Amino acid sequence: MANPVIDYTYFQTPPVAIPNIALTPGPYLARKEELDRYILIYEKKYLREMLGDTLYDLFVAGPAVERFVTMMAQLRDTDNKISPIANYVYVRYMQDTQKVTTSSGDKETQSPGMINQVNSQKYSSIINDMITMSEDLYDWISDNASDYPEWECAFKFERSYLFGI
Repeated sequence: MANPVIDYTYFQTPPVAIPNIALTPGPYLARKEELDRYILIYEKKYLREMLGDTLYDLFVAGPAVERFVTMMAQLRDTDNKISPIANYVYVRYMQDTQKVTTSSGDKETQSPGMINQVNSQKYSSIINDMITMSEDLYDWISDNASDYPEWECAFKFERSYLFGI
């Protein structure tokens, strides 16, 4: 797909805000470029899970086709910058960037004067929100299945429950 479904603007407000993303040359431009790579990787993974390979390939090849324009509105809320894809990308991005791999193993990054916090509850909430939005998308495609006969949903996401509750 020439243009991703979402972009960095989906990560400027909570709960999926990522700090220090800059559009101009400087130390934070690299962070935006890194986020852009994550969007390309994990958006594709999410869409393949939700649409199946055949429908995904058609969607990527013809995003301006009317049925895909309609689907795009289900995949993202451009006014409020909300998308299940953003939630999925956010968790992957934060899990990977909060640790640094060294020759002696993974290390948590920490700025002077800062204390690292366990983010399990936040990640669990974001994952569960993504699943709710994905279920809504699943229901919408099911209701409009005649427009998407190639659909082969491989929906495999499971809710995250802390403490086994």
